[in-house]
Amino acid sequence: MPTPQLPIDKRLFNSLSIGVVLCDSQDNIVWVNDGFLELMVAERNSVIGAPVAALLKHNLTTTVNSLDVMRYETTSDDGRTLWLHCISAPIKVDGKLTYSLRLLLDITEFQQRRNLRSLITTGIDDSRLDQISGILNRRAILQELNAEISRTRRYGNPLGLILLRYPVPVIMHEDNVNMLLQSLANTLNDQLRWVDKLGALDKGEFLVVLPESDEESAQQTWKKINYAIQEVTMRPEQMNLDYTVAITAWVKNDTPDTMLERLQSSIAEQKVA
Repeated sequence: MPTPQLPIDKRLFNSLSIGVVLCDSQDNIVWVNDGFLELMVAERNSVIGAPVAALLKHNLTTTVNSLDVMRYETTSDDGRTLWLHCISAPIKVDGKLTYSLRLLLDITEFQQRRNLRSLITTGIDDSRLDQISGILNRRAILQELNAEISRTRRYGNPLGLILLRYPVPVIMHEDNVNMLLQSLANTLNDQLRWVDKLGALDKGEFLVVLPESDEESAQQTWKKINYAIQEVTMRPEQMNLDYTVAITAWVKNDTPDTMLERLQSSIAEQKVA
């Protein structure tokens, strides 16, 4: 059966940094792009005609009847563990399901970061842990920010930041301050996606790194966070929080320093106002 004419040229698929797989109605592979071969460390001759489920070592849906999104763990030919985000779509000819197209995004690094966050929460890797709030410390969150900016420069993905500053009351007992900061950190963390990063830049100063988020998306995230904080501080045992917030998004030529300076300037302007 000849390969159908795809909506975009296959040369364009080959330029993408994701895996692209075209299968027949029986889910046997008829074409893959170079990104898929690189991802799975496989040879083209060995994958053409093979069942996609066997190649990916995962029980995939055998028939793709509609747009579907899923995430699963598999292993490349060289033994590496991979986490893949898979978008599947049917291709019909004359109303009959003839082919299926799968787009595979490698999210292994994101999954590892998610696992690391879980490990940090349970007290493992103390060198990256803020001893008061239990989230990433200054050094660790700045490392995460630097990595995300590098990724944004490379792929052009949006990146948002939220800076929350809570002036610690001088008259409050240190144990109560620590409990309040822990509660605030937990509230922030509960509102974030698994790809987001939260860290303490200083005592009472929290930085949220939001991959794949422009400034408008970051504003929406802050609305959700702010609502959650207000819900917590309305409880009788909680003190009202007088905090300031700044939000920004990456622009061309930004560095970690320029983004943080922009946030700090916005905080300072709010204090003056």
